[in-house]
Amino acid sequence: MAEMNTGSGGGHKKKGGKFILTEGGSRAKKVSTRVDMTPMVDLGFLLITFFIFTTTMSKPASMEVNKPSTEKPIEKNEVKESRTMTVLLGKDNQIFYFMGINDPDHKKIPQINITDFSEYGMRKALMEKDKEVRAASGYSDPNMTDYAKNGVVVIIKPCDNSVYKNIVDILDEMKVTGIKSFAWAEVAPVDLTLLEKSNLNK
Repeated sequence: MAEMNTGSGGGHKKKGGKFILTEGGSRAKKVSTRVDMTPMVDLGFLLITFFIFTTTMSKPASMEVNKPSTEKPIEKNEVKESRTMTVLLGKDNQIFYFMGINDPDHKKIPQINITDFSEYGMRKALMEKDKEVRAASGYSDPNMTDYAKNGVVVIIKPCDNSVYKNIVDILDEMKVTGIKSFAWAEVAPVDLTLLEKSNLNK
């Protein structure tokens, strides 16, 4: 608020102040104005306190993962090798994937590919492979009936040198691409051997 500072002593002497004439002809000392910022500071703190107590704290986002029920025996569904896509999560946000089964004992050594989590990386690979699998099976239902039985099946295997963020990112890719058939599995020794022979994930 503004305060009006007035001096005493009438208008007979001029002590550094300016004199003005009033309607009666007498001289009066000009009043100086001083702005008091205390109410403004109080209002600022009240507003800050209000927004602190009324704001909503950010909550950690979570994604629901369906787990197999332990009450009923697990049913094993056989999946064609042509529909199986194995995804290995490596270090430095690297992703290694291959189609089919990695079984050196039966001379089944797949061709391994390397990509990342960029826009044209893993997302593009998932969409292309899913499209190829559905085209090979003759699936063309626009209503997406029995989609999970005809699309690609992704097996996700995090390596020891991958980070938790990679797991969240690959789950996001599953949701974005609309792939409904995917599962978690531990990295098999033959998978690590395949990476070592390919000079990858070092």
